[in-house]
Amino acid sequence: MKTIHLITFTSETHKGTITEKHTELLDRLKNEYDVNLINVRNIDRLTDKDFKIIFIASGSVEHTIINNYEHLPHPLFFLIDGYNNSLSAAMELKAWANSQSIKANILYAGDEDIIEQINTLYRIHKSLNNIKGKKIGVIGTPSQWLVSSSVNYLLAQRRWGVEYIDISTDEVIDEYKKTNNDEVGELAAETAAKAEMCIEATPDDLLKDLRMYKAIKSVIEKYKLDAITINAYKIFEQIKTSCCVALSILNNEGIPAISEGDLQSVFTAMAIKELTGETAFSGNVSQIVPDENYVMLSGCTISTDITDRYIIRSHYESGVSVAIQGTLEPGQEVTIVKCGGESLDEYFVSKGETVPFEQDERFCRTQIMVKLKNPVSYFTSNPIGNHHLLIKNDYSKLIKCFFKYTNSKRVK
Repeated sequence: MKTIHLITFTSETHKGTITEKHTELLDRLKNEYDVNLINVRNIDRLTDKDFKIIFIASGSVEHTIINNYEHLPHPLFFLIDGYNNSLSAAMELKAWANSQSIKANILYAGDEDIIEQINTLYRIHKSLNNIKGKKIGVIGTPSQWLVSSSVNYLLAQRRWGVEYIDISTDEVIDEYKKTNNDEVGELAAETAAKAEMCIEATPDDLLKDLRMYKAIKSVIEKYKLDAITINAYKIFEQIKTSCCVALSILNNEGIPAISEGDLQSVFTAMAIKELTGETAFSGNVSQIVPDENYVMLSGCTISTDITDRYIIRSHYESGVSVAIQGTLEPGQEVTIVKCGGESLDEYFVSKGETVPFEQDERFCRTQIMVKLKNPVSYFTSNPIGNHHLLIKNDYSKLIKCFFKYTNSKRVK
């Protein structure tokens, strides 16, 4: 069972035990968590990985909490049930925090969804801890047209605890040359068999791209990477393979893999994977229909595991090699999200639903049209770059809480 550590504050004049005075709240928590009441004097026994919340059990604790401010988990969450003047204390502390520009929140046991609120905080806490120490491989430099998708590696590490590692495309190409068709023949047959059909691309094209998959996988294992982004165009210049199917299979295997050397999108995909468990599709924002509030994302690769069906095509821009034309059926709830900025401190998120449309050969192979909840005017008035990510199901509320918790700025 999950464990919650309640850093408990109560006045010296408070009569009775904590469990006697706050039975209802603690019993509700015990249905979901092992509950550990801990005195602030013993807080050093906990680590950053421990899930902890401030529990205000009575009034007259304001100065004690302020005096221990630096040792408390941040942002501040004050859990109260209102008894023994705990609401009064929490309100006074919230007003103090506001005056000091300190982020603080009151978790009131009287709210019907209080356990859901705490479960969300637990999920965010666990995800943030899992993100720390992650290694993101950057194979080749970002594509030259990504003029507003850069990331300051040092600031990203300080903010999120992630490490970007630059890797030459030569390393991947060397691994590719060591791989022969026999090593990927079975995977090629399996990938082709699951496709609805193959158009334009040849069996040799598919084999070459799967050799590239093996090459990238070797580099991932060598550097112990958790996610990768690759400038596939640099690869294409040398060996005329797109990497589209390679990236699709890596995503199928749970490794966030993004094309074009997009530093912001690969972090977004990795963070969202940790938070929701969902695999992201990264696409160009190719079309908007303001009157209907529709937006189309298009790209030449998508995890085949998240499609309802797929076709193996040629790469759109070059007309050769391979690409995935994946389809999501209309009526599917989705979330569109992007984390950006040089220190990855801005985000956009909106829920939506896939809608019917006609495939258009003027866009990349995978095309997904979505009716958004948020106005599509964002994409022309204040976008966080071009690429945005789509995941299945509606996680907009959870994602908003996640970025709000990390003090990120929501772009509207």
